[in-house]
Amino acid sequence: MAGDFHYSHVAKVSMPGDIGDSLWEVMAGPAGSWINPVMSLNPPTDEQFNLFVATHTYTYFELDPDLGTVSIQYIGDDGSIVGEKQLQL
Repeated sequence: MAGDFHYSHVAKVSMPGDIGDSLWEVMAGPAGSWINPVMSLNPPTDEQFNLFVATHTYTYFELDPDLGTVSIQYIGDDGSIVGEKQLQL
């Protein structure tokens, strides 16, 4: 998990076929910080980035040890889910 990039994403650490392509990185949302204008205007679209959110959010994680999953939700200012992803651990 990482933060301070002023946007949110769930992405593979590396491009498919490279070392680290089975590892996930989760960027926590920018909550009250300014949105990164570079990422807002030019969001990543390659297969490395599974979910990209360039709006104010906070990040909610729910772990299920029985299923071996983690659910990630990006929650917007109005309480709505603006992005979500479930990963198998």
